[in-house]
Amino acid sequence: MKNLQIPGARRMEDPSFAKRQGGLLLRVAGDIKRNPEFLASELNLPLPMVKSILAGEAPQDKANMLIEKMVSTYPVSRLALEVVRDDTDEGVIVKHVEESKTTSRVFQRKDKDGNLTPYYEYRDAAMSDLGPFRPEWIKELRKVTSEDGNDPDIAYNTGHFMHQLTLYVGPVNLHWKDDSGSHTLFMNTGDSNYGTPYVPHSFTTRDTSKEAYIMAVTFSGKLGPAVQQELSLLPPEEVNHALLGLSTKKEAFGNLLRIKTQDSFMTTDVLCKLTGFDKYKIQNFLTGKALPSTEELETLACALGMNARDLYPPTPVKQKEVVVERADSNTKWAYPSEQESHYEIRRLAGSTKMAEAKAFSLSPTKTGDVTDKIGLDIVSPMHTFGYNYGNEPVVLYWQGAQGIKKALIEPGASFYIKPLTTHAIRQADAATTELMVVRIGGTLSGDSYFELSSLPRDQMERLLRETGLWY
Repeated sequence: MKNLQIPGARRMEDPSFAKRQGGLLLRVAGDIKRNPEFLASELNLPLPMVKSILAGEAPQDKANMLIEKMVSTYPVSRLALEVVRDDTDEGVIVKHVEESKTTSRVFQRKDKDGNLTPYYEYRDAAMSDLGPFRPEWIKELRKVTSEDGNDPDIAYNTGHFMHQLTLYVGPVNLHWKDDSGSHTLFMNTGDSNYGTPYVPHSFTTRDTSKEAYIMAVTFSGKLGPAVQQELSLLPPEEVNHALLGLSTKKEAFGNLLRIKTQDSFMTTDVLCKLTGFDKYKIQNFLTGKALPSTEELETLACALGMNARDLYPPTPVKQKEVVVERADSNTKWAYPSEQESHYEIRRLAGSTKMAEAKAFSLSPTKTGDVTDKIGLDIVSPMHTFGYNYGNEPVVLYWQGAQGIKKALIEPGASFYIKPLTTHAIRQADAATTELMVVRIGGTLSGDSYFELSSLPRDQMERLLRETGLWY
């Protein structure tokens, strides 16, 4: 079967791929106590070939053969054996407008008369194998002037799994359904909203004579493929039963404490003995009637052999939630400082349930070419997506192996930046414009960030690229 080429797609070569793939296979083989000799013998493969794969010196088809045999022979998942290809240009992918246009496709939906008519035009935006984003430029093709969320010309979807951060350009209508009914809001350029997974929604325009579109950035948060794979093997009713109630902090803490005591084979009597708390206090915690003080929280965590942070209850959230932020409702601030401002920042819509997802409107306020590292004034451990929704081009600069690289980001162009890539954005023609910037936490965030930070720093190279057996 021939490889299908997606219009406008450009995939960069990844010189580190074979080395990283070999290192991962070597680490997993070590985890199940197989050296190259045992792998070759048990999988009926030539020893020189196995060694070359583990050393990152073999072609990809040979590595694929070893992966297939390991999956079919040992209790290891394919997800644990395959590395992600770095398809970026030293940390950056740019999708120019003309490239995006080649991916255009029009979707039809039934109108009030039951006829299929054009509803959306979709175009791809910058995406990477590395990133959690699935962004789409979506033009609204159906006109709805009513503010009635039940207008028969609105074609709702059933809600999708991914979270969505949406930026609006032009006269776009946001429609959604929740437990209280159907809703419509008239949105304009610079407005934004966050949408919870599985909330039915739709978008239309109220003026077809004007440009009206959205940049819809969807993402899966921490519920990535590996998590989904594990959950798919569990009974849905048992998963539902195991979930936390998050409507109040007391309820969330009580549920969390109950689960942690069960995980630790801990009875109420034992917990009382280890903490010095009486049974009445413990029962109030477990039933969501009381919250512990900071000192009590640390005492409970110590008794359970865990970090107090892992017992702290989250901010109450709604299961179904649409958060709207108007362009003129948020305070703007200068970055990196008021004294030396390179950017004007405005926060876009977000949700406390997704603390590791942040969206901003960014306006570069500085001109001039960036020629050295000192001029690169932005870096983040998060994945970054950017889209120029203004009327003027900007220049994106980033650090490459041989020096500073740059790309013109014209209106309608988008980009992806992988974590820890130092970069800067400057005005191209001393004219202001606005960019949507979305950051999503990856490995260097949340629990994985804390665990990674607890490992010996002098062993970090081994974690990232294992080169030998540990036994």
